[in-house]
Parts: sequence; C-alpha cells; structure tokens
Amino acid sequence: ALRSKAAVMAVVDLIARKMPEFQRQEEQHMRLEAARALRLQLVAPPPGTPPPWWVEAEIGHKDRGTERRRLVDVLLHVLRHVGDDLSCRTRVAALRSLQCLVFMSPECRTHVVL
Repeated sequence: ALRSKAAVMAVVDLIARKMPEFQRQEEQHMRLEAARALRLQLVAPPPGTPPPWWVEAEIGHKDRGTERRRLVDVLLHVLRHVGDDLSCRTRVAALRSLQCLVFMSPECRTHVVL
C-alpha cells in the first residue's frame, strides 16, 4: 500500500539521504517529487477508514514516536533549505504534508511547535 509505514519511510529515507544535494540546490525535481509523494501519502483518509499508521492508536499511547519525529524533522529540514525553486511547489508540498500531520496527530503538532 502506498500509505504504509514502509512506503512513507522509504520516501523519508530518500529525502534524508539526498539532503546534501538538496541543500546545494541540486536535483530540484527529485526533491519536488519526493515532497509531493509525502503529501499524497499523508493526506487524511476518508471518514470511516482506519487511521494512518502515524496517528496515535489511543489517547496517551505514544508508540511510533521515533518515526513521527523523523517524518516531521525531514519536512522541516526541506522547508528550511528549499529556495524559491520551481515556483515554490516544493515548499507548498512540504507545508501540506506538515498540515496533514499536525491536523491528525497531537504528537506531531507538539513536535512541529517545539
């Protein structure tokens, strides 16, 4: 499944691995497509479907914290180091991904604010 933990973390790993090139403003199209892929993977599911893997299973239960923090950190890093390349599309994709995380997960919201 494209929204599985493995698929999302594969995109996060790609962004983390390519971050030095992205910081030098190289491979802008790859950065854009990776940010878009995350945005599509993190979109809130329709009502009545199970919550995504990164949403807390129950109030107060904080599992998968490392992966959630890493996901937020990678998106924040993309935002910090993206220029005005490609008509700001990379920035928009990263902001929409963060919006989905913050909207659905109090843990992600806390980590973004800190």
